[in-house]
Order: sequence, then C-alpha cells, then structure tokens
Amino acid sequence: MRAYLAIIKDSFREALASRILYIMLGLISLLLLLAAPLTYRLELTTGVREGDAEEWPDLIDKLKQAEAETKPSPTRRIWTLLTAEQQKHVRDFKRLPKQPQLKDVREFQQAARKVIDALDEVAKKPELHDKPSWAGVSVSFEGRQLLGKGAEKLDSQDTLRLNRILIEAAFPGLMRLSPTTSFQFRYSFVRDFGPPLPITRSQFHDGITATLPYLVDKFLLAVGLLVAILVTSPIIPQTFDPGSLHLLLSKPIGRSLLYLTKFAGGCAFVMLCATYLFVGLWLLLGTRFGIWEPSILMCIPLYAFVFAIYYSVAALAGMFWRNAIVSVIVAVVFWGICFGVGSLNVLLEGTIDSSRLKRVVVAGDDVVAMDASKTPWVWDKETNAWKITFLTDEQKDFRFLFGLANGRNLGPAYDPKHKQLVGATLSLSNGQLMIVGGKKEKDWKPQEGPPAPISPVDILNEPDGTPLLVTNYSIQRVTGEITPPESKVKFLGYTLPSLKGGALTDGGPRPAQGWGDGMAPAIDPKTGLLYIYDGGEFTTLALQSGRYERQEKKRIWEKDRGRPVLAACGGTVLLGRANGQVVIFDGKTLETKETLEPEKESRVEAMAASPSGKTIAVLFENRRLWMYNVEEGKLELSRVTGQRDISAVTFASEDRLLVADRTDRVTEYSEDMSVSRRISPSMSLYAQAFRYGITPIYTICPKPGEFYKTVTHILADPPKPKSAAGEDDGNGEVRASSRG
Repeated sequence: MRAYLAIIKDSFREALASRILYIMLGLISLLLLLAAPLTYRLELTTGVREGDAEEWPDLIDKLKQAEAETKPSPTRRIWTLLTAEQQKHVRDFKRLPKQPQLKDVREFQQAARKVIDALDEVAKKPELHDKPSWAGVSVSFEGRQLLGKGAEKLDSQDTLRLNRILIEAAFPGLMRLSPTTSFQFRYSFVRDFGPPLPITRSQFHDGITATLPYLVDKFLLAVGLLVAILVTSPIIPQTFDPGSLHLLLSKPIGRSLLYLTKFAGGCAFVMLCATYLFVGLWLLLGTRFGIWEPSILMCIPLYAFVFAIYYSVAALAGMFWRNAIVSVIVAVVFWGICFGVGSLNVLLEGTIDSSRLKRVVVAGDDVVAMDASKTPWVWDKETNAWKITFLTDEQKDFRFLFGLANGRNLGPAYDPKHKQLVGATLSLSNGQLMIVGGKKEKDWKPQEGPPAPISPVDILNEPDGTPLLVTNYSIQRVTGEITPPESKVKFLGYTLPSLKGGALTDGGPRPAQGWGDGMAPAIDPKTGLLYIYDGGEFTTLALQSGRYERQEKKRIWEKDRGRPVLAACGGTVLLGRANGQVVIFDGKTLETKETLEPEKESRVEAMAASPSGKTIAVLFENRRLWMYNVEEGKLELSRVTGQRDISAVTFASEDRLLVADRTDRVTEYSEDMSVSRRISPSMSLYAQAFRYGITPIYTICPKPGEFYKTVTHILADPPKPKSAAGEDDGNGEVRASSRG
C-alpha cells in the first residue's frame, strides 16, 4: 500500500516541480482576488428610472392634463417645476401607432426617455413638496413619517426619498411603489457601477441563489472541467513512457493498480484545487454579501465526481495512445457525444410526449383517445392503427395551427343515451368555444351546437351516462342530441351558431356559484353526488328535479394553491393535492379519514372511479398507477404492466380498467386484473429509434444537461418542515383551526 501512496505523493511532487499546481492555485487566487473587492451598499431609493412605471404613455397623458388645471394638485406641481423645454417634450409625446415601424419605435423610445429624464430632475428639486398641492393626497406610511419630521428639517437624502414617494402618490397605479432602500454595487470600496437596484434584501438573496446554479454549471463546472482535463491529461501518458515505466515497475506494484493509482492522483489534484476554489467563493459570498450558503461546499464532491467521469475517458485514451493531446481530444469528443445524445433525447422525448394518450373514452364498441396535444383519435380495427377523429374538415386541414389554440378544448365524453361523443372545441369560423357532438354512423365527425358556457372546466358523466358540463359559475346537462341550430345568423359572410341552448339544459345550482380557477369536480358513480373542491373548500350537490342543489359546504384549509385532482366513489372522496398528498374524505361528512403520500416525489395527475363504486385508480406524474380499494380502505400499487410509462386511465362498464402506456398502447383489464384486450399499434420509426436506440445510450452515458439540475437542487433552499395546525406548512396553505 505504501508503494501506491508513494506514487500519489510523487504525482504532487511532479506537479510542484513543474509548477502546474502553483499555476492552478495562482489562477484560482487571481480569480478570487478579482472578485474580492466586489460588494454593495444600501442607499435610499430616489429618482425616477425607466422601469419605474407600469405604462409610461398613460402616465405622460396624465401629466399632459395637468397643464390645463387651475387648482393646486400633485401633477400640476410637477408640471410647474418642468422647464419650458421639458414641458414641450411632454406635449410632443405621442403613443405608438397600431402598426408601428422601426422608426416609430425608435422615436417613441427617445421621446419617453426625455420625459423620464425630466421627471428625474423634478425628483431632485427640494421645492417639490408644498402644502397646497399635496393637501389631501394619500402617501405611504414612510412618506407620512418623513413629512412629520418637517420637510425643511430633512437632509438631502431624506428629501430625495420624500420626493420619490410624492411622485408615486401623484400617479397612483401608474408608478411602481419602491422599497425604502436600493442595492448599489461597488468595486474596490470606492467606485459604484450600474444603477441602484430597487429590491429588498430578501429579493437580493433570492436572486443570488437563483443565479448561482447557472454560474457554477456554465463557468466553474464547464470551463473548470476543461482546464482540469488539460492540466491532468499528461499524467497517464507520462506514466507509461519507457523510462518512467521501468522506474515504477522496479517497485512491487502491478500495472493495473499503477494505472488506477495515477488516476486517483489526478483526481486528488483536482479535488485540492476545487476545494480551494469553492471554499474561497463561499467565504467571499459570506463576507462581502452576507450570504453564508453552506450548500456551495457540496459542489466540491460534485465537481470531483464529474471530473472523474471525463478524466476516466481521457486516462483510458492516454493509456492506449500515450499522447496527452489525443487524450484531451477523446475527452472532448466523448463530452460532445453525451451532449448530442442528451439533446436528441430531449427532442424526441418532447415529440413522443405530445403523442402520449392523456384521455381514453369507451364509446360503444369504439375506443376514443385524446393525446397531449389534444388531438382526438379512434382505434381502427381494420388497419390496426389510430386514426384522427372528432375533428371537422377545416380542423384537420389546419391541424397544426389548430393544435396551438386548442388548450381550452374539453372532452370528449360519451353520451350512451344518444350514442354521441360530446366535447367543447374551438370553432375556426367564429373563434368561440362551441359544444360539439358526433356519432359513429357519421365517423364521429363533430357538428357544432350551442356556444359553450363561460369558463368551462370539465365534462363528467352522471351515473346513467348523461354528460355534465361543469363551469366556474354553473352546471349544464346534455339532455339531447347536439345538432346545428335551425336558425342561423349571417355576419360578414360567416355563419354564426344560434345562441339558444338546444341540447344543453341548465343544471343549477341556484343561486349561481363563483368557483375559482383551481376548482376540481367529481361525480360519485354510485351515489350520484357531485363534489366540487375549490381552494380548500368542499361543496356537495345532489340532482333534484333536473337541477343540482347544494347539500353541504365545508372548508378544510384556509387556502390551497395549485390544481388539485378529485375523484369520488362509493361514498369516499380522494383528493390529490399539489404537494403530492392523497387525502381521503368521508363522502357524507367530508371528514378527513387518512392522508397518504405513496409517491413522495410526484403529484397526482389523474383519477378515475369504477362504476361499481369499489375502486379508484390514481395516476401520478411519474406515470405510476395506484389503486384504492374503497371497501378495504387500502391504496396499493397496481399490478398492471407498463408502470412508469402510464399516461392515462379510465373505467368502462363492468369495472373494465383501461390503461394507456408506451405512448399509444391501451390495455383493457377485467375485474380480476387479467388482460382481456390490448390495442397495440405498430411503433413509428422515430419511436423505435427513441425506445431501442437513444434511450439505452442516454441511460448509460453521462448527462451534461443533468448537472445543472443537480447543482440547482444542491443550491436550492431546503424544504420547509410541515407544521402544526394553524401554521403555513410551506406549500402555500394554512390548515384551518379547529377552534371556532
């Protein structure tokens, strides 16, 4: 063992003798010394800058109106303090035309810049405040404190700060409210550079924390790794030079262990330099900016690990070719291959993800699916392939453009009573979201019915299959066939649909509700109760005489951010929250029964309830499927195939479970989880290349693109612990107190 330790020591002695270590440490010291004088100071936020207004044209228009005013006012006071030339700049200011040319934009920017400079000069005048002009004007608490001291008793800096507050009060809603202090960066403790940044200390800390991962990844890891490879590349080739090899083999050591020892020596050399660099950066951030971020030190082993990966390739090339230049070239080519494979993986994965089935509907004997781009497909048994369906001829012709605007589309859902598919889709003729219906005998070609209600959220199915359109304000039931209206209105050559409801009937409730954007509806297929979860509050509604009437309303949390997922089955309600929790409620009392986190690093993406009321399928974003047994109260990992690649799940009659995986494959399981049918189209060429070529190579290759994510994770703030009732648990929510 001593012989191998001696070799490592010899590596450092050689580095010292060749001055490589001195040069590396000197370069790192120079970098740290150049960064050491960089610091900041806090100063009062004063003056007017280009980014201080929400809309400069609106503010300047208000300032123009002050010229005609006769009574004292803040804007009139500012106008009188402008010079004649500055007043002319305000009068001559013009808004951009509707279709501006490059010349118009340039002139607009120059004119706005002149007015901004004029306001900045006014903000420096101590006579800005006079009692008649500012009487009755609401100013901030800080401004009232300064005025309470007496404007004549304020020093120059406080006067400038007061003037900034007064200008904000003169243009309420147009000027951004500024923090008391701004950050002014300095160098060498003397020279300021750049304009002061009107941000708070916490915003500055957050900005540094957000920028650090990029700087560490792009500069320290990328450039530093290249330098480290260049410096250490001669180690292995020199080891196997005839003279050096004979000397080393005179000791009782083997060639393979000699190679590994030299490799370890190169890694130790780089580890020493990385430790010096990151400890120095940590001390600089702490002493100069007050940011003591210990996670920076965790980048030392990460840097050494990443270096070891690429250095292993360079060392192997050095052993074969015994040339340092070839070693560097091979390492760079290896990095390029890894980067290219990663980029190709991202490109193909994005294409395939857009084709993943996200919704599966059983429409009679047919299976209809919707992919991630919201393109509907139907399974064609004759050709053994998916074919586009439920689109008009115009939508098919302009499918690419239609796909960019179809994010609002809903459905489809199957109406067994009228044997039609029901959905809400964007009309290319009038730009409205329209209710559409299609039948199998017409190859599911949709016909436009009435306009969709305002803010539609989802299309559900009642226990008897009747489609139910839930919006943020109302509930609509599809009680008839969706057909084009008999009377049509022509406008500018376009045929507009009738505004009459037609197949839609009002489903209540009364009075109308106002649910938020994050609402989630669900129907219990066994009891028929409609559950709506909205920002921490549950509402239950029951169908009575064709309308849904409110039965129960209960607040569970004071607030709950994110988009939840809801399912109800057999008197049990499952709520998938944005923080990854699956909360189980009693369907009658809405009392919490249990809180589970089966996938701690993933959130719920979709849920589906079985018609019999026995099972709820829970699909997570990591594409793993779990099944909740309502009778036993257990959540277990499903025994279906394709785990970690599942994209959609639904139930059909007789508790048949349909699972979409492998992009566009659908497998049907019977109640005993045996496979009863499998829809498996042939894979496209790029899908085969991705699955059997790119994915295996990407799996075994280092991933340069993932290093940034790792650094971001290391330098990110640690998660806040969950708290007791009545406190924020770090997920943007506050548990409602049990005390009245």
